[in-house]
Amino acid sequence: MILCLGYRKPIALYDNILRVLRNSDWEIFFTEFWNGGLVDDVAMKFWLALHHSCRVGKRPCGICMSSHSSVYLLDCVLFMTCLSAEFFFTTKSSFLQWFSHLGSTSTPSTTFSEERVRCLTDLVEETVRYKKQTLSLIKESNINPEYYHPLLVLKLVMLLCLVCLKVPDCCKVLHRLLFGSKNVASLLPKKFVSDLAKRKKRRDLNLNADVVAEAFISVEDPLLIVSMENGSPRIHAPDAIFVDVRRCSREEIMDVLFPTEKTHSASDSNEVLSETESSSGNTEHEK
Repeated sequence: MILCLGYRKPIALYDNILRVLRNSDWEIFFTEFWNGGLVDDVAMKFWLALHHSCRVGKRPCGICMSSHSSVYLLDCVLFMTCLSAEFFFTTKSSFLQWFSHLGSTSTPSTTFSEERVRCLTDLVEETVRYKKQTLSLIKESNINPEYYHPLLVLKLVMLLCLVCLKVPDCCKVLHRLLFGSKNVASLLPKKFVSDLAKRKKRRDLNLNADVVAEAFISVEDPLLIVSMENGSPRIHAPDAIFVDVRRCSREEIMDVLFPTEKTHSASDSNEVLSETESSSGNTEHEK
């Protein structure tokens, strides 16, 4: 699935992949995706297969997915679900994984589904809370759990932050993970947690793009605000990188992501696209 979704369709491997996926939700998704791409109906089958396979507490027989693969595909489904929006939030690392598909014939044709995104938060919370099962899966992958588990939790919390920017109600789940009775804050960088709690009032995190961007820059994976239509959103987030995929060439986008300077500067990155942003017509205001 990672080969198919992230790179090119491995034609030579088609029969072998299909044989492994027999009698599973993945077989249904794979055959339809191969023939028609990731359109709405196929995207739903992708989501159902992923949902069943990522249930840490109730894994289906015959399909064994590593924690790393689960997170990769969760990141994939969130990215693809948000592609239809006027603008969306992602990270620099995630954007680079899917950048080659934007604007091509393989670009997914899906609509944003809040219900699907809400379900993703359940999978994230379950993966974090089922600690013993998650550690077992990490060990099965021959990875040191003491090293990898904190990284896994960090990536999942970052995914949840991106969800919260699109669906603010999901902040309740994030609050439980960071400040609940069985929180995972001790596994995360202290500055990252303190940045997310910057505007916290009681049980409301009051997250916005500025807060999330500051937290993400502290773990060296900047927040990207990607515009999919004409014009960039008017959002105050100095530590974020703004990318307009419709009005900027691939070369210009790469210049923004990788400035000529050796050290990354979010403000310099924003200046590269300042002309694009200032000339935008219809814009979204952050609430």
